Amino acid sequence: MKRIKMVLYAEPGVGKSVFACHAPKPFFICTDGNYEWLIEFGAKEEDHVNVSSWSTIKDIISHPERFDGYETIVLDLTEDSFKWCESEFCVRNKIDHISDLGYGKGYDTTRNEFFITISKLLSLDKNVILLMHGLSVVEKDRRGVEHTKHVPTSRIPDKVLDMIEGRVRYFLRAYVKDEEQSDGTVKKKRYLSLVPKPNEFGIIRGVDENTIPQDIPLDWN
Repeated sequence: MKRIKMVLYAEPGVGKSVFACHAPKPFFICTDGNYEWLIEFGAKEEDHVNVSSWSTIKDIISHPERFDGYETIVLDLTEDSFKWCESEFCVRNKIDHISDLGYGKGYDTTRNEFFITISKLLSLDKNVILLMHGLSVVEKDRRGVEHTKHVPTSRIPDKVLDMIEGRVRYFLRAYVKDEEQSDGTVKKKRYLSLVPKPNEFGIIRGVDENTIPQDIPLDWN
C-alpha cells in the first residue's frame, strides 16, 4: 500500500486540522491544544496526545508502537516542534540564544536533530501529515511591481523546509476563497492547491501536472 507523506500549510482557520482528521484512522500529536475543536468534526478524544516539549515529541516518535491501530500520524503544528527543539538545545547548553555558540554550530545541531526526527516519522509505514501555518508575503520584482507570494511559516528556516520538502510527495497549500452563489450570497469555499502555482512554495511528485486538476476541494475524499 502506498502511504501519503505530505506537508500541508495554510493560514489559521482554513481547515488544515479538519482535513487531516478525516484521513484514515488518524492519530494527532498536538502542540497547540486545539484538538478539542476537532471532536465536533468527528475526531475521537483518545486519538491524540497533547505535547508541550520537543523531548516528548522525540520520545513518542521513537516508540512507533504507540501508533499501532492507526493508519495516519498528524503533527499539528510542525513549527512549534522546531522552536521547542531550539529552546531545549539552549537549555541543555546553558545559553540564552541559539547563536551564542558561534560559527553556526547551534543552528546546524538543532536543524539536524529536528530533520532526523522528522525523517524517522516520515519513514514509518503510515500516512504522515505535517501541518504548518502559512503566510502571504508581498515582494517586489526588479521593476518594482509588487507580487503576493504564499509560503509556509517563517518559524522554520528555509533550509529545513527544503530538506523536508525532499522527503515528501506532497508539499501543498490550502486556502479559503469567497464565492458568490446563484442567489447572490457569498460562501467561503476551502481548496487544496493540488498543483503549486508560480507564487506558491510547494511540490507534487509522481503525477502529470497537465492532466490533473489545479485545485480541488479541501476534503480528504
